[in-house]
Amino acid sequence: MSTHARLVAVLCCLLVGVGGVAVTVGGATDGPVTEAHPVLDQSPLSETIAQQSPGEGSANGTSTNQTDHHRNPENVSEDGSQSAVKRWLVGSMAGRLEGGAINLSQGQYQLARSLLGEGFGNDLGRYVNVAGDTDIQQDDQVAKTFNETQQTQQTYSEQVREFEQLYEEYQEAKEAGNTVQARRLAKRLERLGSNINETGQTLVERYETLSNITGASLEDGQQAILNTTNRTLSQVEAVVEQSLVRTELRITSVSPTAAYDDPLVIEGQYVTENGTAIGDSVIALAVPGPGSKTTTASNGSFRLTHRPIDLETGDQTITVSATPDNASVYLPTTTTVTTNISSVDPRVAFIDSFDRISFGAERSVVVDVTVAERPAGDVPVAITLDGRTLATGRTTESGRFESAVQLPPSVRNGTVDLTARAGTDSRAVAASSATRTVTVESSPTDLSLATTNGSSIRVHGELLAANGVPVADQPIRLSVDGTVVDIVRTNATGVFTGLIDSESATVGQSVTITARYDEPTSNLEPSRASAVGERLKQETNTPGESGGPNAPGESGGPNAPGDQSSPLWDALTNPIVVGAGVVSVAGLFIAGYFWRRRSPSATPTATQSGQSGTETPQTPEPTATTLADVEAAIEHDWPDAAVISLYEVVSRYAAADVRPDLTPRERYRAARDALSAEQATVFERVTTLYEQAKFAPESVPTDRIEDMIAAVRQDFGEDADAPADD
Repeated sequence: MSTHARLVAVLCCLLVGVGGVAVTVGGATDGPVTEAHPVLDQSPLSETIAQQSPGEGSANGTSTNQTDHHRNPENVSEDGSQSAVKRWLVGSMAGRLEGGAINLSQGQYQLARSLLGEGFGNDLGRYVNVAGDTDIQQDDQVAKTFNETQQTQQTYSEQVREFEQLYEEYQEAKEAGNTVQARRLAKRLERLGSNINETGQTLVERYETLSNITGASLEDGQQAILNTTNRTLSQVEAVVEQSLVRTELRITSVSPTAAYDDPLVIEGQYVTENGTAIGDSVIALAVPGPGSKTTTASNGSFRLTHRPIDLETGDQTITVSATPDNASVYLPTTTTVTTNISSVDPRVAFIDSFDRISFGAERSVVVDVTVAERPAGDVPVAITLDGRTLATGRTTESGRFESAVQLPPSVRNGTVDLTARAGTDSRAVAASSATRTVTVESSPTDLSLATTNGSSIRVHGELLAANGVPVADQPIRLSVDGTVVDIVRTNATGVFTGLIDSESATVGQSVTITARYDEPTSNLEPSRASAVGERLKQETNTPGESGGPNAPGESGGPNAPGDQSSPLWDALTNPIVVGAGVVSVAGLFIAGYFWRRRSPSATPTATQSGQSGTETPQTPEPTATTLADVEAAIEHDWPDAAVISLYEVVSRYAAADVRPDLTPRERYRAARDALSAEQATVFERVTTLYEQAKFAPESVPTDRIEDMIAAVRQDFGEDADAPADD
């Protein structure tokens, strides 16, 4: 595994959290598994932790450990300790699975859930990290199987817990004499019991697979799962016996062959197990695409007709279901029939389309689909231009499909094919198409760019077509003094944002930042914009405070990303990442990469669109972001930048004493207890908007931002309108 890949794996593990311990489960268990215990007092993992946790070796803080923390992890074998650690982690995860199954069988749902939570995730993350230093294919299979088993057991646990809750509601309805509600709950219990049986079987099979590939003994866990499933099925039988009547479908005739122009016909009767007819119940086919249904007569008889469209050709087994009214005493049931499906070729014809199209313009396409000269309804249709899909859907009963379409940026200029395709290969209605040529015209673009000075330079801008239509999901190349430093993409409203960090700009030195859009295969013409920005000097903190000389992201600091000789690099690439110290360093790394600590001013820089020169702004004395900056971003139509600034305002006053290495959501949770209920609500809502602005493809609506500004002013008062008193 490459160094970069190991780094990513370790970071993923750290995000889950470092911790997790093994549990020992074996033999008969009379009570719940309530706590975790080390497998051995001096297990391989505990020894490795001791070797890799500096500062814990003596009372005076001097470590007695002689491990070299700057050795290349690829050269560290520690006499086979990796194999020992993997064995320990396998035992830990197997114990957690088995303990969870036993707790579940005893009704200890919270304990069962906790054993498969953070600790299990930590163990799995460590196993993946350690296994990444080997080329043993079985390690990947072990990790994958543990992950699948954990997910299956979590699903199983939730199903069992839901069943028990529903069962209590059912008992209450029975005791209250609410027959209709009891029947409805009984049907839900019957369906859920079937799901539990299926999931339980899958889980037992996964346990068996784990035992085979790891040698772990999981018999007690398998037996606990079987006990839980059997207990559930027994309860289902009792519920059905008390409140419901089982039913069956009796099929009397089925068409041996079927096609779109030769429909499938199924006849039969819906009755109870003792033959009593059930009328007014829905009979339906479970097929891909549009299905067919009918209602039983008073004597339970039915005739169901279906024109196959999306069914595969050849012999097919089709499920027929009967569903009585949910308040009735009758249970739903299913059966299957078999028939042979043959295909037909539809005819596709353009009724209306266009000859020319450009970006941002809307055009109409109308298509008719027929089979044997008769309109073909419910047939799938796709409209493509030069291979790019413009619209999809199904024909109406009259065989017509119509849709408004727009040109995507990715279609090249010139003459291209407009294609209407109906049907699907190897299905009852086979694929057929009609094509005509159209001309794609190029469109000019307008690119804007502005900067906000700070400890890093924030850039934000917008890509529009000449007609003012935003251009989404397009690459924008950012360069500093002619050197490309980043490629960002526009969001759904054409807006892009980025950060120019310490590696690209020197503190106190103005640089020219250029944004360029140039996609040769697009129908949009190139454009560029430039602005001047400056990294402002960051306020120096006293030793021990966050953001000091080694603040994440600062050039030359030992935590700087990319410095492969730093302690952070050694810690992150070590095969076993443990200890609170490592968590702190990794948290700072992540925060430095994703979170811009901002004490200097937010100074928008003058922008010229479409050309490279701009005015050089005068930089005022550093101040903190205020709501005025947020409102200025809104006025410039930069909603995402406005939200980011709004989060800085609120977090500064709501979480002033919270460590800066936390994620935004963690900051909120750590700060909310010190806030009023109203302030905590505002902080949470602003945090949610921040996450949307940073990670969602769509920009935050301006009206939502304005509402939050009003809420911040109301609940945080004048503090939010004034710079912080640093």
